[in-house]
Amino acid sequence: MKKILLLTVVFVCLAGLLSAQSVNRGAFNIMGAGARAMGMGGAFTAIADDATAASWNPAGLAQLTRPEASLVYDTYTGEVEYRDEGSYIFHDAGLSYTYEDLDDKADLDYDALSFASFLYPFEMGNRFLVTQFSYGRLSNFPNVDNDYTYYREWSNAQGTPLYTETEAWSVESKFSGGIDAYTLSVASDLSPKFHLGISINYLVADVTLNRDISYRYQNSSGGTDAGAWRESQGYEFNDLYFDLGFLWKITDTFALGGVYHSGFEADADYYFGDDPYAATVEWPSGWGLGVAWRPTSAITLALDYSERSWSEGKVDWDDPLYEDTTFPYLYFDRQFDVTSIRLGFEYALVLANNAVIPFRAGYFQEDQIASYFWGGEQPESTGYTLGTGFAYKNFQFDIAYVHTKADTESQQGTWDDWDPDLGSYTASYYGSFDSTLDRIMLSAIVRF
Repeated sequence: MKKILLLTVVFVCLAGLLSAQSVNRGAFNIMGAGARAMGMGGAFTAIADDATAASWNPAGLAQLTRPEASLVYDTYTGEVEYRDEGSYIFHDAGLSYTYEDLDDKADLDYDALSFASFLYPFEMGNRFLVTQFSYGRLSNFPNVDNDYTYYREWSNAQGTPLYTETEAWSVESKFSGGIDAYTLSVASDLSPKFHLGISINYLVADVTLNRDISYRYQNSSGGTDAGAWRESQGYEFNDLYFDLGFLWKITDTFALGGVYHSGFEADADYYFGDDPYAATVEWPSGWGLGVAWRPTSAITLALDYSERSWSEGKVDWDDPLYEDTTFPYLYFDRQFDVTSIRLGFEYALVLANNAVIPFRAGYFQEDQIASYFWGGEQPESTGYTLGTGFAYKNFQFDIAYVHTKADTESQQGTWDDWDPDLGSYTASYYGSFDSTLDRIMLSAIVRF
């Protein structure tokens, strides 16, 4: 029972609401920051030529010759709809049990400063170096208003209902904190066309979830129940990891970039109310490659591909009574490695006095970490982006709009098993998941 309680706590704190997070950044498929890059669908690994560069590819910093500072603001709203139903037919007892989630919807909202940086180029001996200090929110958690109703029914062999019950839940969830990285980046050029860069990141995860819950219950025997309460949950861990990148300008118009993200293991504290649970989090490594082509000085085309080994993400509980489980979801029977592909386009319209108005568009497709159903297939999300802005002299402002849709086709499954009280049975399930998210990102860059 203790193990079931713990896993339920962790599931509520991470898994259930991270399904909402999955429509944002591929469920921990960590990306960089900046409205210019997001307006191009996030295809920025082989470009990375402004003050947000280190969040995409630290080698790109070596292209910058003046001090720069940046601020990035992120806001989004979204909706998640989940359907789940199933049945158990107990052959020996002549009974059947069915359940249906009648209406499970959640509304999401989030806004916060997501990135800030300052970079400074200098010479050391005969070597030109660029350093950058930055703060980035790697994963943000939306406030979620969730309402759902479960209907359950027991029937005899003839299908006549014997007993029914209905549960209605309303949950208002508010997050504070997040998963942040404080980063020192250094980049240099081995040649005029080949750059290397490294970022040393100190990751700090400090997440608290407060939930206001109301509950109503009734059954066909006249039983009723109702209640309302507040719960507080959360987790904390921190560790160092690094990003190593390269940028190769093969020709004046064509560039290739790549980045490797290291993994790490960190001691973690999960807590429910005042009760802490110690564990070790294993955060997996990942990598990405990108190409960029500038057929003219005004047009840029970019393509990125990335992978992260989330099948290796897990939590090792220090208490031997608890089984190891997956991270970040900690609920599903398995996790998958994830991939993403991103396409981007930018056209820079040059006005009088060298003012520039860019027009951007992009598309991306990325896998999700875990199935939304036990034993189900790996779902994916797709997104379309638009962006524009204004650049004049030392100032650049960018805005991006991102529309993301994540869904999984209706999934079904059937299996046979045995219950110690009711004997053999056949179980089946059906489920579907759909979510949409509309995101606005704003960024400002100042060059000194």
